[in-house]
Amino acid sequence: MDRIDEILSYIDVEFEKILLDNQKKIEDMFIKNRTDIESNFYKLIKILINSKSELNDDIYIIISPLNSSIITKKYQLILIACNEELYLDNNSIYNYFSINYLFEYINIDIEHIKKEINKKYTRLTEFELQEITFKYSKKYMNLYSYYIKQILNSLINQQILTPLDHKITFLYGDFMEKLDIVCELKEHI
Repeated sequence: MDRIDEILSYIDVEFEKILLDNQKKIEDMFIKNRTDIESNFYKLIKILINSKSELNDDIYIIISPLNSSIITKKYQLILIACNEELYLDNNSIYNYFSINYLFEYINIDIEHIKKEINKKYTRLTEFELQEITFKYSKKYMNLYSYYIKQILNSLINQQILTPLDHKITFLYGDFMEKLDIVCELKEHI
């Protein structure tokens, strides 16, 4: 086990504790801003569906957190509209979405985590700190799955998001990795 793995193992309990403490605040902010979040998400999805519906194929919407957006601190999801070929569709259309407040606590949390790490380890290098920050941020990115499912269910239950003349399948997972079906909307008969 190298030093970074050892540090991550040491701090993992602290990661979970801090994230759990912040989840209540994040949930409150989500509830407070839910209408705006759903509206913004729906606008992006509607653009993708409308652009893709002209091709007379079933539509697949891939929703993926972008690891590269952790580095840029944009904390984005990519939304991709494609056919059954998914990533191989030459006519895929994409857009980006973010719920920025999910990530408000990362910098504060990292400062706390650095203090905890310094209790046991000396001379934390910049590279080690970047790796620890990335791993911690990834835990926050995992929250997207929960909120995206809530948003989609809400839009479907309110009958805001309805199928057109095509089946629409929503998939969620890491970009270019295994995807799970979140929901399917069947076309009107």
